[in-house]
Amino acid sequence: MVRQHRYPINRFSLEFPAGHVEKKGGISTAKRELEEETSLVSDEWEKIGSHVASISNSDLEPNAFIAHKVQKIKNPQKDSLDKNVHKVEKYSLREVQEMIKSGEIIDGCTIIAFSVALFQGKLDKYLK
Repeated sequence: MVRQHRYPINRFSLEFPAGHVEKKGGISTAKRELEEETSLVSDEWEKIGSHVASISNSDLEPNAFIAHKVQKIKNPQKDSLDKNVHKVEKYSLREVQEMIKSGEIIDGCTIIAFSVALFQGKLDKYLK
């Protein structure tokens, strides 16, 4: 997860790596953002789904994926716009679940992606 300052709310937010994509699809964006924000890569991806976080004021429809068997790399691609990524932090999925419950994690895309993956049973083996 990445902890970064979000200027619209003037506070730090703990989030899954994410990025903006101009066209639908998103796996290439997911791979790029994971590498740029965390220095991690994966060749094994599973799509969770997509959602529209606020249909009353946005048509943004982000896709969510699970990266399996991630590996750290030495010379990751970096995006100069990612200067706000302050810290990469590692948590168990149980800890993420508790931080969502407690309100520590407030990012809508992170909460939705986690919840949908949980409801689909894609996290069961990790939460036992």
